[in-house]
Amino acid sequence: DLMGFSFSYDHNVNTEDNWSCKECFNRAKNNRNLTAVFTAKIDKIKKTITKKGKNPGQEMCQISISDNTGSISVVCFPEQYSKYKKELYEGSYCTLKVKGAGFGWSIETIKIN
Repeated sequence: DLMGFSFSYDHNVNTEDNWSCKECFNRAKNNRNLTAVFTAKIDKIKKTITKKGKNPGQEMCQISISDNTGSISVVCFPEQYSKYKKELYEGSYCTLKVKGAGFGWSIETIKIN
């Protein structure tokens, strides 16, 4: 329990798992097709501009998040970043839905708590 947010692993939540940061870090290495939902604190937001892809020059970011088990980085690609950038603040708590992307985790949805 961290700041009133509960961290648990639950196999019965819409086929998605509720994980901690540490579990996400450990499982990302082994499976690209996992989806996880968890609550964590936004520690750092590193904005960048895309150089390649369909639409070079778009804003995106790397977000460092943590809970009481550790910290991980998640990628917020341009489409999601344009949706959520006005809500993202360092020090705020959020609930994220992330998908394994082979290199780590990418954000599908984010809700600031």
